[in-house]
Amino acid sequence: MKLALTICRERIAPVFDVSGQALILEISDGQIINELSVALPLESPEAKVEFLLNSGVNELICGAIFCQTQMLAEKQDIKVYAFIAGDYSEVIKAWQEEKLELGDFAMPGCRRDQRQCRRRGRRMRSN
Repeated sequence: MKLALTICRERIAPVFDVSGQALILEISDGQIINELSVALPLESPEAKVEFLLNSGVNELICGAIFCQTQMLAEKQDIKVYAFIAGDYSEVIKAWQEEKLELGDFAMPGCRRDQRQCRRRGRRMRSN
């Protein structure tokens, strides 16, 4: 499986839709077997999602993300962990230990129950 993290200066990039770099990890049996730093397309958030999909990414860890972009990624079967902040190596460790969703890496001012997007009056969970 492949996990992508949008990064900026050793941290999770604050906004997926304008991020320019990602780290793609290939994982087997819970261990990282390959790591690749890539430049993301800058023309649109949709191009970023398409790039990740074509790269075989199954899961995405990112900071803030537009609701439409998140829904597009999830429609393409990419699981999105949104509104995550922190040092990317610590975030990876938390993900490996299945502790990412506990809230320790939530963006400042963002609790788990607030990490939602709204679509036509109904709430969509971000993870």
